Amino acid sequence: MAGRTALVLGDQLSHANPVLEGADRVLLVESHTKLASGRFHRHECRYDPTRRTGDDACPFTALYWDFIARHEQRWAGNPRMALPLRGLQRMDPAELAAVRERAARARAQLAGA
Repeated sequence: MAGRTALVLGDQLSHANPVLEGADRVLLVESHTKLASGRFHRHECRYDPTRRTGDDACPFTALYWDFIARHEQRWAGNPRMALPLRGLQRMDPAELAAVRERAARARAQLAGA
């Protein structure tokens, strides 16, 4: 894969971060609890980290829940994943479908499509 990837810790995710200058891709490193709660959110971001669906929904939030859903069976017996899996199981099926669609759009945008 050509180009440059910027490795960024979640609390350093900002358009003003010079590490992002010229990067083709960003690899965000963060804990699942921060991603699920939206605590990584930066004030200058136009997205709402508390929303999982809709035009202003944070793409990282949708990507997180999509990732959890795709790996639900793999993590079913892992006690460290019990809390996010319970959250996933409480999610309305229609909302989960919308989250997964939002995640697919985010992946396409990240891929440059």
